[in-house]
Amino acid sequence: MDETQTFFAEQIANRCMATADVQPIDLDNENPAHWLMDLRKVILTPAVLDRYASSFLEQHAAHYPFQVCGLETAAIPLVAAIVMKSQMIGTPVNGFYIKKSRKKSGLLSIIEGTVQNEKVILVDDILNSGNSFIRQVEVLEKLRAETPTLNKLAIVSVFSIVRFRNLDFYTYFSQRNIAVTSLLTLDDLHEHIKKTKPQLNVRNLPARIDEIPTPNNFEISWYWKGSKPNYFYVVPKSAPLVHDGKLYFGTDSGDFVCLNNATGELVWQYRVPFGSKKKLIFSSPCLVTIKKKTFVCFGAYDGNLYLLDAQTGTKKWIFMEADWIGSSPCFSEKLGLIFIGMEYGLFKKRGGVTAIDAATGKKVWEYRSEEFTHGSPIYSEKYNVVACGSNDKKLHVLSAKTGELIWDYETISEIKYAPCIDEKRGQIIFGGIGGDHEDSERGAIYVCDIKTGEPRFTYTDLHFGIYSTPIVYKNIIIVTSLDKIIHAFDVGTGKSVWKFATPARIFASPTIIDGRLYVGQNSGHLYELDPETGKVNSLTLVTERITNKIAHDPEMGMYFLPTFANEIYALTRKR
Repeated sequence: MDETQTFFAEQIANRCMATADVQPIDLDNENPAHWLMDLRKVILTPAVLDRYASSFLEQHAAHYPFQVCGLETAAIPLVAAIVMKSQMIGTPVNGFYIKKSRKKSGLLSIIEGTVQNEKVILVDDILNSGNSFIRQVEVLEKLRAETPTLNKLAIVSVFSIVRFRNLDFYTYFSQRNIAVTSLLTLDDLHEHIKKTKPQLNVRNLPARIDEIPTPNNFEISWYWKGSKPNYFYVVPKSAPLVHDGKLYFGTDSGDFVCLNNATGELVWQYRVPFGSKKKLIFSSPCLVTIKKKTFVCFGAYDGNLYLLDAQTGTKKWIFMEADWIGSSPCFSEKLGLIFIGMEYGLFKKRGGVTAIDAATGKKVWEYRSEEFTHGSPIYSEKYNVVACGSNDKKLHVLSAKTGELIWDYETISEIKYAPCIDEKRGQIIFGGIGGDHEDSERGAIYVCDIKTGEPRFTYTDLHFGIYSTPIVYKNIIIVTSLDKIIHAFDVGTGKSVWKFATPARIFASPTIIDGRLYVGQNSGHLYELDPETGKVNSLTLVTERITNKIAHDPEMGMYFLPTFANEIYALTRKR
């Protein structure tokens, strides 16, 4: 080691290492080494920042002029130190940083600072999986593609204080001709600690992580972006629906859109005239068949439920009794009824479920609840029931034919999304977003008998609850949670089968396609997992949050990934 490397190794060994034999460590991934490295204990000290900035500028002098960028929050002091030091030595560089998630107010920025039209070096304290750097690369590459004046913007290097893995692991960067550099490797640090800190339990100290990088099995076929994205609401919005070579979904601009699956070209669109509190269409469409003709149905925050011709977008009817609709409809072909959750500005009658004759647009029955019904109904033909949750913290199970209440079940949480009906086992699975006061950090998944409402079991090994619909795959229930974890547990007992921790909250519902599990989440990661084991097979990263599940066209072999920012990525599997 040279003098600078020794300085940083000593700082990390003396001040940044936490081991489980000395102090408690809460690790979601149950790290078997029981250690944690917290570089933030030193990167805000004057001596460390000054030495870091000097070393960085010396190592990258050949790239000058350049600008420097990092991901909040650890990289912010590193960027600031480099910018200030560069000014002092007469070679000033521009600095900016990227937010982990887009601001929801003001300028709605994902980048803070000014990006100039020159090459960039990315910085961070630790390089492990590389996902933090990958996110920055994706954001900047997208910015360059959308901004003609930034045609010279290019990432030439990523730089960290400590690199955990072999260079061979970081194929994402090598494929883009991005150099991977660092002050120390994990092996350097390990050897230094063994020599200088013998009092630490060597078995619990870090060693280099040698793993095969998770591949991205997909490539982008086409990309679509709508106008006026609403960044304020980080919740599930209108999920895309695939039918007959077309893609249907609602947008933040109030346009209900039909795209060609193969090309992403607009086939038709229908404009909703107004909404409420900047919300227009959050409702996901469903298909409705009337005399062998296909329609699409969706609700909107103008309080209307729309039925449009799937081929032309021509209006068949509009049902106009609600004040707002954030719920998504479902359809019974057998009964010829559309079921939808509705919201009203009435005291003690603020929500409910309505059944509408699909052919005429006339109300057949309605069931009212005291609080708003943002949750979506689900229909079971086998049991002839409709189930829908509400802000009254109850799941209501109704006769599909008459709307009569069969049973309800009270939970600790508001139910914001559709439940799951397991017809094979005669049970219904549901959850909500957390309770009040002492229950606010609790969550639960309830499994009840569909005929009687009697609870079979409750899964409570999650925090904050869910804003999604569970699924059943073979003998397991899979749930995405606001605690950032994908949970899988036994369908009969509730015993945990596996868990998979992600970097951010998960609003998107899980979905199974061709025996593979797909889950998107708020850091823009789309995971492809083995649903029986939780093992990751593929990881795709986009720049905005994924709050809805993906759609799939099996005939064309295409996957449609929506983001909360009015975007659709059409993906195809790499050969």
